[in-house]
Amino acid sequence: MTTPKPTRATPRPKPTATHINIKDAARMRRERELDAAIERVRPSIERARHYYAALGIDPAVMACSTKAISLWNGNAAAVANIPRSVIF
Repeated sequence: MTTPKPTRATPRPKPTATHINIKDAARMRRERELDAAIERVRPSIERARHYYAALGIDPAVMACSTKAISLWNGNAAAVANIPRSVIF
Protein backbone atom coordinates (compact mmCIF):
# COMPACT_ATOMS: atom_id res chain seq x y z
CA MET A 1 0.00 0.00 0.00
CA THR A 2 1.11 3.47 -0.71
CA THR A 3 0.82 6.37 1.70
CA PRO A 4 -1.65 9.09 0.81
CA LYS A 5 -0.20 12.26 -0.61
CA PRO A 6 -0.35 15.35 1.60
CA THR A 7 -2.91 17.91 0.55
CA ARG A 8 -3.15 21.63 1.02
CA ALA A 9 -6.90 21.56 1.55
CA THR A 10 -7.98 22.65 5.00
CA PRO A 11 -9.85 20.00 6.91
CA ARG A 12 -13.59 20.42 7.32
CA PRO A 13 -14.58 21.83 10.70
CA LYS A 14 -16.04 19.37 13.14
CA PRO A 15 -19.70 19.89 13.97
CA THR A 16 -20.31 21.47 17.34
CA ALA A 17 -21.99 19.50 20.07
CA THR A 18 -24.45 22.31 20.81
CA HIS A 19 -26.81 23.55 18.18
CA ILE A 20 -27.20 27.31 18.08
CA ASN A 21 -30.48 28.65 16.84
CA ILE A 22 -30.78 31.82 14.79
CA LYS A 23 -31.94 34.00 17.70
CA ASP A 24 -28.98 32.97 19.87
CA ALA A 25 -26.57 33.59 17.00
CA ALA A 26 -28.06 37.04 16.39
CA ARG A 27 -27.86 37.88 20.11
CA MET A 28 -24.22 36.81 20.26
CA ARG A 29 -23.45 38.86 17.14
CA ARG A 30 -25.08 41.96 18.68
CA GLU A 31 -23.11 41.43 21.89
CA ARG A 32 -19.86 41.18 19.92
CA GLU A 33 -20.72 44.36 18.01
CA LEU A 34 -21.58 46.17 21.25
CA ASP A 35 -18.32 45.05 22.86
CA ALA A 36 -16.40 46.26 19.80
CA ALA A 37 -18.17 49.63 19.93
CA ILE A 38 -17.37 50.01 23.62
CA GLU A 39 -13.71 49.24 22.96
CA ARG A 40 -13.64 51.87 20.18
CA VAL A 41 -15.07 54.51 22.55
CA ARG A 42 -12.96 53.55 25.58
CA PRO A 43 -9.96 55.82 24.70
CA SER A 44 -12.30 58.81 24.43
CA ILE A 45 -13.85 57.97 27.79
CA GLU A 46 -10.41 57.85 29.39
CA ARG A 47 -9.41 61.18 27.83
CA ALA A 48 -12.63 62.78 29.10
CA ARG A 49 -12.09 61.30 32.57
CA HIS A 50 -8.56 62.78 32.72
CA TYR A 51 -9.83 66.13 31.39
CA TYR A 52 -12.53 66.35 34.07
CA ALA A 53 -10.07 65.26 36.76
CA ALA A 54 -7.65 68.01 35.71
CA LEU A 55 -10.45 70.56 36.09
CA GLY A 56 -11.49 69.11 39.45
CA ILE A 57 -14.89 67.98 38.19
CA ASP A 58 -16.44 64.70 39.27
CA PRO A 59 -18.43 63.35 36.27
CA ALA A 60 -20.72 61.30 38.52
CA VAL A 61 -21.69 64.38 40.53
CA MET A 62 -22.11 66.38 37.35
CA ALA A 63 -24.41 63.74 35.86
CA CYS A 64 -26.54 63.56 39.02
CA SER A 65 -26.85 67.30 39.58
CA THR A 66 -30.35 68.78 39.69
CA LYS A 67 -29.60 70.95 36.68
CA ALA A 68 -28.47 68.00 34.58
CA ILE A 69 -31.49 65.95 35.66
CA SER A 70 -33.77 68.85 34.75
CA LEU A 71 -32.46 68.57 31.19
CA TRP A 72 -33.75 65.01 31.03
CA ASN A 73 -36.99 65.42 33.00
CA GLY A 74 -37.94 69.05 32.60
CA ASN A 75 -39.94 70.74 29.87
CA ALA A 76 -38.35 72.81 27.13
CA ALA A 77 -39.12 76.16 28.80
CA ALA A 78 -37.37 75.16 32.03
CA VAL A 79 -34.34 73.90 30.14
CA ALA A 80 -34.11 77.07 28.06
CA ASN A 81 -33.70 79.16 31.22
CA ILE A 82 -30.58 77.29 32.36
CA PRO A 83 -27.38 78.62 30.75
CA ARG A 84 -25.33 75.87 29.13
CA SER A 85 -22.15 77.08 30.86
CA VAL A 86 -23.78 76.49 34.24
CA ILE A 87 -24.84 72.94 33.41
CA PHE A 88 -21.55 71.79 31.99
